[in-house]
Amino acid sequence: MPDARNGREKIPRVLQLTYKAVTPFCTCFDSTLVTKYPAKGGDGVHYWFPAALPIAKSWAEAAFEAMTPLLRKLPAGKE
Repeated sequence: MPDARNGREKIPRVLQLTYKAVTPFCTCFDSTLVTKYPAKGGDGVHYWFPAALPIAKSWAEAAFEAMTPLLRKLPAGKE
């Protein structure tokens, strides 16, 4: 879950529930660590407006970097 302007107060609880649900089964990538939603612009949730596109690109690069070591551990053909 990335940062958002709308519902920001709910993010810690959603993260807590997410970690509790997925930890036994998989790795969780905390997008709040690599995103900061702009104070103005957009709908408060999505990152598709011009000022947020660099944030979205930065998120994608961080997610790729975090997941690459995990993907390398997969058997061939399981990517």
